[in-house]
Amino acid sequence: MNKLTEQDIENLIYNIPDISEDEFSDIMSDDELFASLIDRYDDEPGPVDNLIPNSQPDNSNEVFTLPTYYRENSPPPIEIADNFTNELFSQYNLENNSEVTVDNYLPSTSDSNNSNISMAKKASKKKTRNNTFQTRNSRSKKNISKPKEKPNIVWKRGNFVTNSEHIKFIGSDCLSKEISNLTSPIDFFRYFFDDKLVEHILEQTRIFHAQQNPMKEINIYKTDIEQYLGIVIMMSVVHMPNLRSFWSGNTYNHIIRNCMNVNVFENIKRYIHFNNNEFDLPRDDPNRDRLFKLRPIISALKQKYISIPMEECISLDEQICPTKARSYMKQYLPMKPHKWGYKLFVLCGSSGYAYDFEFYTGNENNSFERLFYSEPDFGATGNVVVRLTRSIPINMHHKLYFDNYYTSIPVMAFLENRKIHTVGTFRANRFFGVPIDDKSMLKKPRGTSEEFITVYENVPITAVGWRDNKVVKVASTYVGEVPTDKVKRHDRKTRTNIEVTRPQCINIYNKHMGGVDMMDSMIGRYRINIRTKKWYMKCFYHLLDMTLVNSWLIYKKLPGNRLTLAKFKEEVSVSLCQQYKKPTRGRRSSLENQLIKKKKRKPTAHIPNVEIRLDGLNHWPHWSTERRQCKKPGCIDKTFTQCEKCETSGVEFKMPKIPNSKLASIRKWIEPYNISGEVFKILNNTTVFCQHCQKPVTAEKKFQIDQHAKSLLHEKCLNKSSSKQTFVHEASTSIENQSQFFKELCNTLISSNIPLHKLQNKNFKSFLEKYTKKHIPDESTLRKNYLNQCYTDVLQNIREIIGSSYIFFSVDETTDPRGKYIANFIVAQFVNNSLKLLWPEGNNDDKVLLMLSDAAPYMTKAAQNLKPFYSNLVHVTCVAHGIHRIAEKIIDIFSDINDLINNGKKVFSKTPYRIQLYKEMLPNTHLPPQPIITRWGTWLESAFFYADHFEEFKNVIENLEDNAKFIQSCKSIFNKLNVKYDLAYIKANFVCIVESIKKLETSNLSLVDSLKILEQVENSVNELPTSANSTIIKTKCKNVLNKNKGLMILKEISKILQGDSANFNDLSVPNYLPDILAKFKYAPITSVDVVRSFSS
Repeated sequence: MNKLTEQDIENLIYNIPDISEDEFSDIMSDDELFASLIDRYDDEPGPVDNLIPNSQPDNSNEVFTLPTYYRENSPPPIEIADNFTNELFSQYNLENNSEVTVDNYLPSTSDSNNSNISMAKKASKKKTRNNTFQTRNSRSKKNISKPKEKPNIVWKRGNFVTNSEHIKFIGSDCLSKEISNLTSPIDFFRYFFDDKLVEHILEQTRIFHAQQNPMKEINIYKTDIEQYLGIVIMMSVVHMPNLRSFWSGNTYNHIIRNCMNVNVFENIKRYIHFNNNEFDLPRDDPNRDRLFKLRPIISALKQKYISIPMEECISLDEQICPTKARSYMKQYLPMKPHKWGYKLFVLCGSSGYAYDFEFYTGNENNSFERLFYSEPDFGATGNVVVRLTRSIPINMHHKLYFDNYYTSIPVMAFLENRKIHTVGTFRANRFFGVPIDDKSMLKKPRGTSEEFITVYENVPITAVGWRDNKVVKVASTYVGEVPTDKVKRHDRKTRTNIEVTRPQCINIYNKHMGGVDMMDSMIGRYRINIRTKKWYMKCFYHLLDMTLVNSWLIYKKLPGNRLTLAKFKEEVSVSLCQQYKKPTRGRRSSLENQLIKKKKRKPTAHIPNVEIRLDGLNHWPHWSTERRQCKKPGCIDKTFTQCEKCETSGVEFKMPKIPNSKLASIRKWIEPYNISGEVFKILNNTTVFCQHCQKPVTAEKKFQIDQHAKSLLHEKCLNKSSSKQTFVHEASTSIENQSQFFKELCNTLISSNIPLHKLQNKNFKSFLEKYTKKHIPDESTLRKNYLNQCYTDVLQNIREIIGSSYIFFSVDETTDPRGKYIANFIVAQFVNNSLKLLWPEGNNDDKVLLMLSDAAPYMTKAAQNLKPFYSNLVHVTCVAHGIHRIAEKIIDIFSDINDLINNGKKVFSKTPYRIQLYKEMLPNTHLPPQPIITRWGTWLESAFFYADHFEEFKNVIENLEDNAKFIQSCKSIFNKLNVKYDLAYIKANFVCIVESIKKLETSNLSLVDSLKILEQVENSVNELPTSANSTIIKTKCKNVLNKNKGLMILKEISKILQGDSANFNDLSVPNYLPDILAKFKYAPITSVDVVRSFSS
């Protein structure tokens, strides 16, 4: 680059546009302006010796300032430290007659009203920025380099040869097991928009409301935020003239109206927020993040987007969030369908899935839009490519496509060095010296193409020009002109379709470049278009649309998923609106039903999704005026009974038909006589037919059937019958035997944990009838007539066994058949009600001596609440569970051992080949044990196994040639020296913990023996060698035992029972009578019995 005179520099300084620093940076990054500035001063050398000190030494104390003219016409400059001056001259090699360029002296303007800011002030501003990043305006001093001149690139005509092996994609776009197991649309949406994000929005909304209205509370909960999102999504599918039309009387949407009141919706819309305004920086702060209000949402969604495996072909392009609001972030893009709006740079796959995105804010000073130290500066557009391609795995041979806004030779070379192959259209002024002239190309026939190749930083780059309607110029680092193909074009002159030769790079570019446009198209079909004055809400709605489209694209990848995007959004909206929500609108009145016109063919009722049908809330039956087909698969009956919430008939179970009460009564009357054979057969509502007498019998009342059965004529017919029948006088005996059988059957099924509804299974019922030779009743018969009797008998049996004895009891939580936890906040009420059932008179409250539970806070609180009602109650937290907590602390300390156990378990999980290899190499050694969460101490047993078979297991892993992730993790762990020593430490010091847990789980263990086992554990822990890890374990053991106040009481009672207490006056035992103290001889200190009852 030619030298600049002082006058040239002076002109450049005072011709700076009156714009902000950020806008100035963007303009100066444009290569066209840079090239024009350089061309203005070509071949105009001038002396600059008076601008800088002569022969500046390394240790000079001279202060570096601006040129003389600039000093005289501007405020005095701020002096810079000597070390900065020395480093500045050493980096730029500024000596006598050195080249001074535009980049050396062109100042940066941070204020639109003052464009004359000294180099010293610019340097001082550098100190206020985060040193982790670098930008075009703030460079790290270690990375200051002399600006490069225009590259001297030589282009040669030729054909670019593609080696398919060198560009073969070696990555994988297969979905993870977690995503493959997702089923319903709401599951896919919640994968991206998870509960943590909803809870964050709820928290920030409450904070913002408190900031705006300090004296007023807001009643907004997590379900309200989810319902708000559901309503917003539904509004994108169903369009109305304005917001309140969704709730108005004639145009309302029943899902939205039943979900939330319009005033509540507008209140949430007014206060919904995503970040705390108190932490926002001032507007004039150079480090201020312009997207601060939306930053948590952006960061969370980008992290989720990138978690999906990336496709081979990716495109980078601009996207518009349409708006015409007054905002400094609003941009004008004339080539987009929506020309005004907030601009985003989006990285999409060829399917349209968005992997990464970045809002354009006009600056690069905030920490979210800066370059790392290792990343070069390619200007505003090139830096966008650098930042967005951080998420692309390197060395996987991904293909990236972009348009001429981003394409430049340095950017393509940078990406190619990371094995990211690129194709993009380019502008001639960014490809220096490429001999493709538009004017000469337009004179050539249509379909003509030219290819030129160059090498930049050891990266071959090809540039292809193709004559179509206009000249199309494409550059690539992996594909060139050949092989060509034919494409049809319309010729205006001949008005016919002709075949035109097309280069391969053009074909590939057209095929894979449309990912961002496809995402735009899918968002635009059902866009959330809610009017708002807040810019960040418009951006949030756009991100919500993008998340829904991404969720739908992942949903479509799995086989069998056929929902359209509109139906998918509808299902997500309904799930968010109706789940765990009861309808606010009641059933129709009878008058309204009469006004509905009867149609020839009624529409099929829609079955709600699984989340709503199984949420277990407000599914009440109501009776319709018309019968509908039962929705249970395989059921062909019709019923009047419907679900009020689902608005369908028999959604999850077969709804009962409205019975004919008269027929039901007759069946019940004749059932005792039809046990051994059909005696009476129903003819109609008033008559039955006697099979023996061969005559009809009036059955309007029960006594009429009984009277006929006891008549002499009927007895005579029975005697004449050739088959063996049950005589009438034996009917009462038969009924008693049948009742006893039904009761024993009900008791047997309940005791065996067999649900009564299994009797509806025809095969099971016929099996019982075949081998018992008895009639098997329906489920309803057992529930109505015998279930309460069984309950009463069992409860009475328990009362007889316990009587008025002293009792100990254990309490723990379990899960219901669906895996949902039973409400644990009613433990005290549950215990109190159970004890009242045991002693209805309530005179034995002093018989309750001991309550065992885990150390959960709600269990401890429940014991405190029960203490006033049961005076002798001692609450002890399970000791075995406490020892298990010590073992968990050991797991946390030795994370490498935990990783080895987890990965070693997965190496041989469902892999017959590896298991066979293991057994061949170690025939006398079982597979590595797998830790079980519900079995305490199993993790330590697994660690002992690896300590005993360390070298053998290591050899097995090294002989596995599979590149599976778990195998590689095991190999890397075995290479760590500390693993072997940690296993030895665990084996040497913690065997006592496993043995103690097993001993404490033994039944019929006395209190003295149990406490001796616990004392061995304490001694073993206290005798650990002095180290940081040992201190942590000792502290944990001490905390666990000291919190167990009931255990301290049992220790003192144990001393009394042993008779070895030196001073009985020092004991703090409650004022128990001797017979009560004696009852504690076999008091348990573990709750293992209740765990066994659950597992059985």
